[in-house]
Amino acid sequence: MKRLFAITAAFLLTVVLLCISVSAFDANDYDYGGGGGGYSYSYDDDDDSGGGDLTSLLLAVVVVAIMCVYWWIKGIIDKHRKKKEPAQAPASLPNRTAEITGLLRQSYPDFDGENMKALAKKAFIDIQNARCTRDPEPLKNIMYDGLWRVILGNIEDDMIEHVTVHSENIAITQSWLTSYVREGGYEYIGVYLNAKYTEYRTDDTTGAIISGDAAAQVREHYLMRFARSLNNPSDQPKYCPNCGAPMDIASSGKCTYCGSTVTTSSFDWLLSDFTTVRSDTKDDGIRI
Repeated sequence: MKRLFAITAAFLLTVVLLCISVSAFDANDYDYGGGGGGYSYSYDDDDDSGGGDLTSLLLAVVVVAIMCVYWWIKGIIDKHRKKKEPAQAPASLPNRTAEITGLLRQSYPDFDGENMKALAKKAFIDIQNARCTRDPEPLKNIMYDGLWRVILGNIEDDMIEHVTVHSENIAITQSWLTSYVREGGYEYIGVYLNAKYTEYRTDDTTGAIISGDAAAQVREHYLMRFARSLNNPSDQPKYCPNCGAPMDIASSGKCTYCGSTVTTSSFDWLLSDFTTVRSDTKDDGIRI
């Protein structure tokens, strides 16, 4: 890398010196002639329009050459630096599904960790669909108002910019319960999701893709935190976590729309936070 800088500096210095030399030569008119068996030299500093034009052209070419070399060298350096800097790995959030399930069943015998994961998966897909359709209304019943307004603001920004989000081929490859906290009269469950999908944005007027790649998959890690009151948890889930239909549980304990078995006291949670997992994401662990 140091050698590259040295070569670049030497090249630029040579070009600058050449430019100065040519300018000095063209700015003056030297004449010599012989007479009486000797030489006589005369110096004329009058402007020569032809020489001035040539000098200006040469200067312009040199400046453009210097700029091209600079950006070429900068591109090589940036590319080299990017290769040397590894992407930061997301924080490790442990799988505590069995431990959290056992803990909650002491107070809620019907609690099922698998159903909690299903709720998180559906909430994730619902959020992606809401961004694409620009309709956040279906999210009102699965999350707290503060988070809902954040998503609403993002959708409104897209509408102002005349941009449509496309999120396709969504798949949840991993999920588990990673944290459980009781605090301030509420209990919180953190659900980890590893998702992959295709996402890109198009211009509403032209339909052209302005960001993202319709042929490339995005892989992200997410942390979804759900909360409910410790004092008055609901006994009846509002929506089936498998099909999203309004809940009308039959005596058999199955959803009347999709037929999946649904237990009570597992789906009265509301999404309170939804973030990507970064290297500095905090592991809340289990705190009661």
